[in-house]
Parts: sequence; C-alpha cells; structure tokens
Amino acid sequence: MLTNGYHPLWFLVCTAIFRAVPNHHRAVHAVGIVLALLNVSALIDLTLVLRRAGTTLPYLAWLLYMPFCFTTQLGTEGALSGAFLARTVLVAYLFAQRPTTFLASTYALCAALTVLSRLDNIFIVFALSAALVLGTATPQRRRNLVLLAKAVPIPLLLWAAYIFSNRYFFGTLQPISGLLKAHSRGEHKLFTNLPRTAWIDLAIIAAGLAIIRRYTRDLFHRTIELPLALGVLCHALYITFVLSSETRWSWYYTTWTLLAGILLARSVSALFDSYTAAQSTVHDPHSATSSVGEAQISEIRNIYQIAIFTLAYLTLLATWSVASLHRFAHNDPYTQDPGFQTNVVDRAHLHALLAFDKPGRIAFYSTAEIVPLDGLMGSLKFQHDLATTGIAAFNQINHIDGFIGPPLPLDLAGKQQFCDNIFLSSVQFHCTQTSHTTWTVDRADIFARLTQTPAGSVPLTPANLVFNQPGYVAVWRLTP
Repeated sequence: MLTNGYHPLWFLVCTAIFRAVPNHHRAVHAVGIVLALLNVSALIDLTLVLRRAGTTLPYLAWLLYMPFCFTTQLGTEGALSGAFLARTVLVAYLFAQRPTTFLASTYALCAALTVLSRLDNIFIVFALSAALVLGTATPQRRRNLVLLAKAVPIPLLLWAAYIFSNRYFFGTLQPISGLLKAHSRGEHKLFTNLPRTAWIDLAIIAAGLAIIRRYTRDLFHRTIELPLALGVLCHALYITFVLSSETRWSWYYTTWTLLAGILLARSVSALFDSYTAAQSTVHDPHSATSSVGEAQISEIRNIYQIAIFTLAYLTLLATWSVASLHRFAHNDPYTQDPGFQTNVVDRAHLHALLAFDKPGRIAFYSTAEIVPLDGLMGSLKFQHDLATTGIAAFNQINHIDGFIGPPLPLDLAGKQQFCDNIFLSSVQFHCTQTSHTTWTVDRADIFARLTQTPAGSVPLTPANLVFNQPGYVAVWRLTP
C-alpha cells in the first residue's frame, strides 16, 4: 500500500538504493554500507567541532555515540539523522565564530535536511537558530539575524515541498506513522518504556551541563550545548506527553546521545584542563622545570587520546558483537526463514496475509503480500476502511487469505503480553488455557488504531493453523 510512514529523507535514500540495486538481498547490504558511511561522517564532524571548541579529549564523545549509532539503529533513519545533526552543529558553530553569507546558507540547508531526516529534529533546529542570534555578542546579533533571515527560503522551500507532497498524495500533513503514534487510543503512561539509553543520556547531560557551567561558559556552550539541551528537553516532553507508551523505541534518542557525547568530552576535558593547569603552576614559569612540566602534560594528553580512542573502538567491537552477531545474526539470506515461504506460500498457497507484528522481516524473506495491522507503515485509507467497513469486508475486497500471529503455545509471559490486551493498539487476542502453564489463541479482535474503533474479529481455529515456528510466528488460513 502507498505510504508516507517513513521519515522523508530516509525514504528517498532507501528508494534510491533499491532502484540502483534491484536484488533486495544485495540492496540491504548496500543500505548497511550507507549507514556505516553516515555514522563515520557523524563521528568525523563530531570530532571536528569538539576540536574547534578547544576540547582536550574529543574522542570521549565516541564512547557514547559510536556504540549507539553502530548497534542500535537497526536500519532506521537514526544514522542519517545523526550525520546531519553533527554536520548542522559543526556549521552552526563555524557560523557563530565567523558569520558569513555562505555559512548562513550552508547552515540553513543542513538544518532543513536535518528535519527531513527525522521530523522531530525540528526542536533542535529552532533552538539552534535562536541561539545563533541570542547566544552571540550584542554587536554581532543583528548581523547574524539578517544573514539567517536571508537564508530562510532554503528550509521553507524544502519543507513546503514535503508538506505539499503529503497533502497531495496522502491527504494529510502528518506522516501516517507519526499520526498513529501520537493519536492512537492505545496505552499511554507517563515516563514508561523509556529505554536505558534515554536515562543514561539524560544523566550525562545533566552532569555535563553542571560541570560546564562551573568551569566555562564559552561561545560553544551558549550557541551549541544549551540549545541542544533545550531541544532534548522539548523532545522528551513530546515523547512523554504525546507518543503512546508502546512506541517509545530506542532509535528516538540520537540527539540525546550526540549531546551526551559532546558534554562527556567537554566536561571531562574541562576537569582535566583544570587539574593540569593546577599542576603546571607548581613549576616556576621562568625556570627550566616549567617547560619540562608542560611537555609532560602534553605527553599525558596524547597518551589519554590514544587510550580513549582505543577504548571507544573496543567498546564498539564488544557491543557490535553482542548486538549484531549474537542477537541479530542472519545466516545465508537465500536460506533464511525457508520454512515460512515453503509451508505458507508454496504449499498452503497463502499470498496475502494480515500481520500482528514482524511485517518487514516476513515480507523481506517471502513473496507474500503483508498487511501490518498496526498501520504504522500503512495509510489513512486503511484506517478508514477498518473503521467503516470492518475487517471482513477488507479481507474480501483485498483477497486476504491468511493471518500471522504469535507462535503457539503461549507461556505465561506470552499470555500476559498478548491475551486480552490490545497489542500495538490494533489486535486483541482471545486465549484459551490448554494446561497449567500454556495457552492457545482462538480469535483476534481487530481495531482501527487511529480511533480504536472495533473492526470485527478473525477466527483462528486449530484446523486452519498451517504454520507454527517457536520464537517466530504462527499462520492461520482465513476462510471466507
């Protein structure tokens, strides 16, 4: 189905890659290469801006950002967002130091693309833009304001094109995924389901700001760190009060990790510089021992740089090994999940299936058409059809002949997750206990996620179960 469920720039990148590499298995490797290059670009820009700000130990930022960007993004727009965020921060600081028409235009372009790479980066862009005027010296503010105002048509043109395309093709200004996450009638509990990444980042940001405020309040702090912190705060409020609890996923926190990395490097460097400055005062500045002390301090800094770089790299290898190789490792792509394709598509001849979860993986490794019931990558028409005509009519019109649900039997944890709870605001399974510790599914109640309107039920009888793989999914045949 047609969708605007992607963040727009990532959608264009993926589309271009799959057009250039038609074989979808090879295209995924191409996506991985692009992600890696984007991550490297972010790390380079992050290092450049920290060095420009006089940070003694810039590689400390890698300790946080490198493992995060290389292991938790899972093919999402996070790497693209991080690359443009880092480039925008670098250009913003260059502009704050030496405002020119070229830098103003470059900043405007980077800021516009940053928002299109991930739409909630709008908080960061507005805060940075305001700080480039208010955070600079009084005589410079008017010049900065004029230069930035002249560059405003650049983001307006790019953003207007995206908004127009949404309105023209999809009848809404908001992407379907954002619309359903923000307005679904599903579970909403304040401060729940925030991953450990978010809490760690917030703790480092708070401590880092306190240390920087104690030791230095330079131009970088006023024009970069404070607006980034304000943007993170606005983003945190948006996630807490707007998004449903079940959609607060780990890849939302790219900006948080980027800022936490910056503040970790800057605050530790400030403490290190303060300590080495105190040590250097022990020596008489007019004696020979003074130069020896400064040389020793410089040598210590170089040793620390090498040690931190090595530690960051080893941290990356360790987390990459745990997350990518052991948890998400795939075998030969041409033999991955052969059971689903063989048993469901080739033997049972099911070709269009409703999916309660895992729609991307199932669609990638099979020729079946998959309809995700959560609707996040769907369309408003799908939500409208569910709410007005119901699931039975939808299945008949679209020739839906299968249903993908959780594997059976359900244990206690599975029962608590799926049975009588509206999973992803779209499916509620009715379960029957089969033993003291197991349950089975015999019906799925379907809801239009946007309005939580009941759309009818799908019977899931044992006789129609055609596939059941533990740890993966079960598949039922749907009869008219």
